[in-house]
Amino acid sequence: MIKNFFNELKLLVKNNSITIILSFLLYYLPLAIVFTLVFNRILNSEEVNKTFFIIFLVVYNILESFFMFSLVIFAKYSDTKLRLKYFFGFLYTKLYHYLVTITLLFALVLFGLLFFIAPGIFISMFIPFSLFSVFYLDKSGYDAVKSGYYIGVSNFFALLFFFLITNIVPFVNLFFIKQIFINRHFLIEMRLFFFLIIFLIGVFELIIYTLLATLFKVLKK
Repeated sequence: MIKNFFNELKLLVKNNSITIILSFLLYYLPLAIVFTLVFNRILNSEEVNKTFFIIFLVVYNILESFFMFSLVIFAKYSDTKLRLKYFFGFLYTKLYHYLVTITLLFALVLFGLLFFIAPGIFISMFIPFSLFSVFYLDKSGYDAVKSGYYIGVSNFFALLFFFLITNIVPFVNLFFIKQIFINRHFLIEMRLFFFLIIFLIGVFELIIYTLLATLFKVLKK
């Protein structure tokens, strides 16, 4: 399994590393700029609209995770050089299915947490596999959740690994965000400093999710 993982990763890097980097810059940079401008305005405003702030963070995280999970398409076709046009066309066709699936997962997890707690945590463990299934297996909604469940129960240790990694990443991101407040008087202008932090977070997630996407393909073989 380890050998297959590194072989697949080598193919992915060889054939699609440039496309992945370009797609990241074209998709993530505008997202990071918007996030920086909005967040900077919130920091400098005397009165913060909490509802707007929460909605903004939710939308941003959905759009960001949409891109990160879609990286599995490069792992799926690691032996083929994919073009930017194909990738963004692929994203367009999958947006609806991703939104349906992530909404269903959120509702199931929320229901589990509110009424039983343990089932909510249990369901949340299958989120990474379910979202990868949207792009890798062309699933949507309930079918994606079901695929994520079957993949997870047949690869229990991988399920735990994916769950831990995808939950550790936000804490690492929070650490970087915290540095913004610690270094408010940094030599670099505040907005530029914040943008650099957001960009570095994106690069970090790009690497992590590319590795997870490759591992997902190995598990599906």
